[in-house]
This record gives sequence, C-alpha cells and structure tokens, in this order.
Amino acid sequence: MKPTFSGKVCLIVGGSRGIGFAIAKELYAQGASIIIAGKNKGNGRKAISEINSKSDRISFFKIDISKSREISQTVSKVINRYKKIDILVCSAGIFEPIGTFHSIPFKNHAKTIQVNLLGVMEFCHQIVPYMITNRSGKILFFSGGGIGGDTPLENASSYYVSKGALAFFAEVLAVELKKFNIQINAISPGRILTDLTKNIFELSPEILGKVLLKANRDLKKKRPTSFEGVTKLVTFLLAENPQRLSGKLLSAKWDTIPSLSKPAPSWKYTLKRIEEYVYSKK
Repeated sequence: MKPTFSGKVCLIVGGSRGIGFAIAKELYAQGASIIIAGKNKGNGRKAISEINSKSDRISFFKIDISKSREISQTVSKVINRYKKIDILVCSAGIFEPIGTFHSIPFKNHAKTIQVNLLGVMEFCHQIVPYMITNRSGKILFFSGGGIGGDTPLENASSYYVSKGALAFFAEVLAVELKKFNIQINAISPGRILTDLTKNIFELSPEILGKVLLKANRDLKKKRPTSFEGVTKLVTFLLAENPQRLSGKLLSAKWDTIPSLSKPAPSWKYTLKRIEEYVYSKK
C-alpha cells in the first residue's frame, strides 16, 4: 500500500523538538519529504539522526523566524530543491513573558508577537503564492493552550493574544484560499509536557497567576508526554479528509476523528461562541 504522503513536500517550522518533531517523524514514516526549519542547528541534526540521517527525504535549515530575510531564504531554498511546498506546519513558538502585562517591558511582549504571530504570517505570505500556482496546499498552525476555552490565560497576555490571533488568521485565510483548494486549520494540542511548558516549572505562584499555577501543578503531577492525539489529528487534516475542513480551531484532546468526519455547521469548531439558535432561520 502506497504511503499516504508519498511525493508530498512538507516544511515544518519548529520541527526539531516536541510536537513539531513528532509530526515530522510521523509524516516521514508516511512517505513525505520533510524539511525541518529551526533555530538550533544541534537540535536539527539530532532530529534528522533520530528519524533517518541517511535519507534524502529529510533535511534541516537553520532559521530565526523573527527575521524576514531568513524566512525568505528558507522558502527559496526549499523551492529551488523541491520545486514546490505541499504542506506547511508552523509549530515554532515561545511561551513568554510570564507576568502581569503592565509589569513587563513592552519589547518583551513585542518579541512574542513577532515570533508566534508575525513570523507565521510571513511564512504564509511567502509560501501561499506557490500553493496557488499548484492549486493545492495544506497549512497548520498551533493555537496554543487555553485558546477558545472559558478562562482567559492571565499573566501570559502576549502568548494568549498571539496564539488566539492565529485561530482567526486561519479562518480568514481559509475563505480567501478556498477556490485554490488550500486548507488552513489551527490546532489546540492540549496539555503536553514539552521543553516549552517545562520553562514555567520554576516560576513563583505570584508570577504565574491562578490559571497558569493550576496548569503548572497538573503538568508536574501527570507529566503527559504522548503526542499520539496530536499526530492523529494532524495526519487526518493533512490527508484528504471527508469534509475538507478549513478555517477551524480543533482540539487534539476533545475533537475526535469520527466527529470531524461528519458534516457540521460552518460556525462549529471555530472561536465563535454564538449559540446555534442565532444561525437558525426564524
């Protein structure tokens, strides 16, 4: 049986560790050519070594997602080598600064917005024209913890804003690119212990605030490390899923593959929290 992603070219930004690496490993196993883009060359080499260092279907490009020139160079290198990009997965991000908004220098907030939001948007800006030419493509963002929930992520304002904005960006981009057979979705992965989340372990309760303190305690206690739910959802969305889902915010924890395979109203699986009766015809 032919692997699901045989012949597909997949660029994974932030694919050398954590969720990004789990996705890279899974898509490679299913036949895709994988390009990992990340900031740390050592982590990139390790990722390639763990997947298959002898394969010509996997490579690593060093990049700082906050720098426009490096984004442009990376996209150009991929296109020059593979002639196309079928899949873009953006899993790179920073979970900082932590603390009340007014107590943190604004430049620290700006850095988070640049990396988590603007860097992702610029990658899309560079890659979407190639997908339009090919009249096909898949793009995935990671919207982060707490987005779409009923409790604001206090003391993590710039992270919360940047990740929430990605969900809305997916909605808008999905509408604009539907006619070109390009699907864009955002994923909330749920609480998983990664290097990103480990960074908050040493912070004081005062800095964390109530919501992050509870999340911190849960992570320390349960230490969940399985990426299986995330990779299953990712491969479902990147393959030809029955409903052609696009412009959605999906939870790897709560939204099951069987439920996503069924028809659903347009407002479902988005950040919109408007009751169903508003949409029904009077």
